[in-house]
Amino acid sequence: MGNAKRRSRALGCCIYCSRQDELTDEHVVPYGLGGKSVVRKASCAGCAAHTGAIEQRLLRGHWWPYRRRLGLSSRRPHEQPSHVAVKLLRASGEELSALLPIEQHNIALIFQFDPPSILSGKTRPEPPFARGILAKQLDHPPRTAVVDGKEIALQVDDKVEMPVNLDVADFTRFLAKVAHSYAISRRGSKACSEYFLPPIILGSGDGALTYVGEASSAILGPLLPGSGLNVLMDRVNGGYLSVYIQLFRDSGDPPPIYEAVVGRLQL
Repeated sequence: MGNAKRRSRALGCCIYCSRQDELTDEHVVPYGLGGKSVVRKASCAGCAAHTGAIEQRLLRGHWWPYRRRLGLSSRRPHEQPSHVAVKLLRASGEELSALLPIEQHNIALIFQFDPPSILSGKTRPEPPFARGILAKQLDHPPRTAVVDGKEIALQVDDKVEMPVNLDVADFTRFLAKVAHSYAISRRGSKACSEYFLPPIILGSGDGALTYVGEASSAILGPLLPGSGLNVLMDRVNGGYLSVYIQLFRDSGDPPPIYEAVVGRLQL
């Protein structure tokens, strides 16, 4: 189908709160990350605004440089910042506030999680946190920066401290949203007797680690089956339905495979 949107048949109720009015189409993976699959008439206006706000904080925050490097589309390209504020640590020991051209922002953060705790029979009601954070260098080190309105060349021993603009709670809620919408697009809204993720998606994210984490299945290799930048796969896992998510698959090291336990399957 090329770059055309892939649309399911109209669902007719909100997949997050079950409302049946003011329904909008729902992207499984957001347009700003190259998502093409759309669940029609599947999110009410209120839930769409809520999930859209989570996505936009990620898309316009830490993921801006990644999206630019990969040539991903934006509905609001004029809103993309031209520079990002950084701290410049010069070889002389001087610390300076500086602006870095957005195209030279070369660091992506990757969260590491434990597997979803529900798979081991435990609940984790606390706010989500990452057990580790990896910094992935996307390109060559920055070459220039702007200090006091003037562009300066960076030396080999200069260090640039990039801002950390990726919230763990937002990220786990984003994974939950992608998994929930994907599962329903694949299997319909009646596949599970209980869906776990809407309270996580619509709430603060507390308890997310009960259902969202890194995949631990022995049958999975470093890459999910399929092609493309973002790959999803659903699978029955005991009495549960799980969705596996692998984002930003490029020519570098394989990114983590995340798992979200969507719900308890119908008997």
